[in-house]
Amino acid sequence: KEEYLGVVELDQYKYIHQYDLGNSIAYKTRLDYLIKEQKQCVKDKEAIYDNGISEKATIRDITKLMIRCFNSDCENIISKVKYNNVEASANKIKKSAEDINKLANRFDFAITPTYINLKIEELYLKYEYECKLQEEKEQQEQKLFY
Repeated sequence: KEEYLGVVELDQYKYIHQYDLGNSIAYKTRLDYLIKEQKQCVKDKEAIYDNGISEKATIRDITKLMIRCFNSDCENIISKVKYNNVEASANKIKKSAEDINKLANRFDFAITPTYINLKIEELYLKYEYECKLQEEKEQQEQKLFY
């Protein structure tokens, strides 16, 4: 079973892989599972902390707005991840959550750390998945030449 190893360390833009899943299919499978886990987190109402006092419609609407905004920011950040910006991308995800939480603070709403961590994990997995695809492509090309 793969294990999430925590904070990424960069040494002059050299990313240290956090997962050892073997091949791109395993990475894709893990990414698909993680996205399902995120959806379940939203469905179970564990993605956003709410005050529990507001009307149900208000809670639902503010929650939807926060999740849409955060997910949109994360999709944009994750789609642009490269070898030299993994840590900066993780910080952008954290900053997005922080900014959204500041705006929602007056209503006593917040994106949960669990949901933020799921998005950061998705970032790292997506990056490593892309690396593995490139590695496998290069291995196939080498086989053709030899």
